[in-house]
Order: sequence, then C-alpha cells, then structure tokens
Amino acid sequence: MKSHLLACLLPLLFASCRTLTPANPEEVARVRVACETARTQAYEARQSWVFEFNHHWWQPARQLTALGYAKVDPGTGDYEGVCESTTVGKLFDVMRTNGEINVWLTSAVFGDPQKAGKIIGEDISRLFFDWVPPPEATVCRKGDHLVFRSRHDRDWSEYEFDIVTTRLVGKTICQNSWLSTVTFDEYQRYSCGQYPTVMKLINHKQGYSLTVRNVNIRPAR
Repeated sequence: MKSHLLACLLPLLFASCRTLTPANPEEVARVRVACETARTQAYEARQSWVFEFNHHWWQPARQLTALGYAKVDPGTGDYEGVCESTTVGKLFDVMRTNGEINVWLTSAVFGDPQKAGKIIGEDISRLFFDWVPPPEATVCRKGDHLVFRSRHDRDWSEYEFDIVTTRLVGKTICQNSWLSTVTFDEYQRYSCGQYPTVMKLINHKQGYSLTVRNVNIRPAR
C-alpha cells in the first residue's frame, strides 16, 4: 500500500518543482466557460482501440488492437458502445445509464469477467466524461497551460487546459491510492463540436494503457 500511495504523491512532489505562477482570473473564467459548454450534443463515434498490457516491467508489453463504436451523451452522462477485434471477435459491450455501468465481456483476453468489466467500464467513463474540474479546484498557470487541482483526503485530481484554445489536454486522477492519467490530443471540429482525435488512458494499478483514436464523429441519430 505504501508504494501505491507513493505513486499518487510523486506527481504532486514533481508539480511543486515546476514553474507555477498565479492564474489570471479572466483566463480562468474563459477556460471554465468553454469547458462547461463545449460538449453538450449527443454524438456517435467510430474508433480504433489499442490495449497495451504491461503488468510487470520485466515482461514485454502485449498489444491488442480493435475497432469500436460508441454513442455518447455528454449532457446525461449516458453512453453505449461495442468493441471488436479482428483476431478474437467481439471483446465487449458496454453501457452506462443513470450513472450505472454495465459491461458484458465476450472474450477471455481480459481475465476475470466481473473484475475486468468494472475496470473497463470505469476507464471508458474517464475518457468520455468528467472533462470539467470541480468548482472548488485551485488554479495555477504553468507556461501556456492552466492547472486546476482539487483534493479530498488522500484522493486528488488535476486538470490541465491550454489557455489559448481552452481545450483540455490532460487529467490525472488519484483515487484510493491508485493513479490514472488521461491525455487528449489532435482536436478536430465536427458538426457536433470539437473533440480530440486521440485519447490515451494509463491505468497504473492494472498495468495497462488504452489508446482510442476517433475515426469519425457525427451527431447521434
């Protein structure tokens, strides 16, 4: 447990060594307004998925590529999706309704269905939702980025936004002494809003990463 807690504390220690300056209130307000209003329309996305498993540093990483489809409603927090691999067939179906996540694993590549299903569902939720920092977050400026931080007991979160574009470029979540990091890159404008082409999540507890590339996004039918 000490090593897990250290993994969550290290980013905070490194952050204290970075050059941080007080945030401009006008910049903070502009970023907040932009991130709270940018994603409201339900959309559908065709995607490519790459899972990379590396449970132990002495073992070579194992990759699994797949194709995915997702229907996401940022307003309600609901989504549904399916992921299929060309080598092993359908991997899973996932659905989140009223905050409840259900995953139906159809492949044994992820191990224990109950445990793996919960992990996959929570990680996908971190990719699609929770793009707005808590209202009580403190804000600092780091170069051309604004960093929003909040803390509750040992759990903490950090959201990083580009000041010029007001886009979310990354977030870090430490929950129950475990760390997850998400990065967002290569934004494009679609008819239903601006979305990153590439989203990458690293689950440090489970020793795997998930890279999702949006091939096409359109308004939900």
